[in-house]
Amino acid sequence: MTSENSNILIGNDTSHLGSKNILVGNDTGKSIISGGNSNILIGDNAAISLQTGDYNISIGELSGNTLTTGANNINIGFESGKNNNASDSINIGYKAGYTNIGTG
Repeated sequence: MTSENSNILIGNDTSHLGSKNILVGNDTGKSIISGGNSNILIGDNAAISLQTGDYNISIGELSGNTLTTGANNINIGFESGKNNNASDSINIGYKAGYTNIGTG
């Protein structure tokens, strides 16, 4: 399904706010509010807490799980970047960056 804001949404409880987002999976990006733009989130509960962060890529179940406002992050793998709310970080692999709680 596409939304009025050029989003592509596949799954239950994905957000239709923000613009130019691709959300695939149950509860993926479900907290995005106006201002969360140009994100690619794939996997159940990927970036479930994301609200206003832009240009993030989270691929994998629970990847980027607590990310709320961070931008320009790449999280690939199960729980990669799970506790990360920084910006400009790259986490690739099983639980990579799991405890990265920096701010930039």
